[in-house]
Amino acid sequence: MAKRSFQLSVLGVVLSLLLIPLIFSTNTYAEPKVLKLSHQWPQGDVRDLWTRKFVEIVEQETKGNIKFRIYPAASLYKANTQFDAMRKGGLDACTLPFIYLSGKIPAYAITSMPCLVKNSVQGSKWGESEIGKRLDEIGMKNGFKTISWGCQMGSIGNKDKPIILPSDLKGFKVRGAGWAMEELLRAGGAAITSMPSTEIYFALQTGALDGCTTTYSSFLSFRLYEVLDHLTISKDYAIFNAHIGILIANKTWNRLTEAEQKAIIKAGKASETFMVELTYSTLDKCEKAFREKGVKIHDLSEENFNKWFELAKKTAFKEYAKKVENGQELLDLALQVK
Repeated sequence: MAKRSFQLSVLGVVLSLLLIPLIFSTNTYAEPKVLKLSHQWPQGDVRDLWTRKFVEIVEQETKGNIKFRIYPAASLYKANTQFDAMRKGGLDACTLPFIYLSGKIPAYAITSMPCLVKNSVQGSKWGESEIGKRLDEIGMKNGFKTISWGCQMGSIGNKDKPIILPSDLKGFKVRGAGWAMEELLRAGGAAITSMPSTEIYFALQTGALDGCTTTYSSFLSFRLYEVLDHLTISKDYAIFNAHIGILIANKTWNRLTEAEQKAIIKAGKASETFMVELTYSTLDKCEKAFREKGVKIHDLSEENFNKWFELAKKTAFKEYAKKVENGQELLDLALQVK
């Protein structure tokens, strides 16, 4: 009997020793949290590279405990359905032009207000300025948190003849990006067609569009040099701008530990610097690609920009102040960013 008890004791010790590595292995090598992140742009686009840099930093900061599975090129959700997917719990995060939110959250129309941001340097300051903080507060009330903030400059391209002044728009079918830009284009005499940037190429190819406003990144990534004859550009004076965010659903955010949240915020801030560096080089690459394909390039002067700006104040700015709660206050905050 004593011998059997001794044997059982030895067996228990052996089993305990065998289980110790398993216990520590389970704690040390826990399965990482894998989050789904969607965006609409092809791999290699500036916004795709920005997203991947953010993900890389998150994985470094969390030592691999948080990973993101990236779905580029609208491969998981179409561009304009990502926000609803996040709110319903089908998507953890997305990289999104804020203007796509303006249909349900009108305040976000300011993020593509024509002529409000002149250049990339000015636009990159929004995230840390009061206007960015106010918009983030609004976003959190609507189901998401902004983790990283970027700003892309853009302009207008057209077939047949250039669009340099608002009066040049008359008679053309033009894609606007958000109702604020559409107000400006309509005031110049354009017929407006709304669509995400992923659909512009086909619309230009088939004649559904004559021209479009979009970012320089999208002009390049969607190969619009194949379907346009003219592009108006400027490094210092942007007719069109698009603020873009890396967003995370509140439902996902609230499931993370405090340490994980801090790591993600740190990654978001760090990746903003990377985004600014990418943005500065985009216009040069866009201009080079369009020239090589035979597209005629037209420079937008300060004098001509001011004509767009004055029309924007009378149309888009005025309409925003009227239809958006605290709209004038938000415009004033945005105009404070220099």
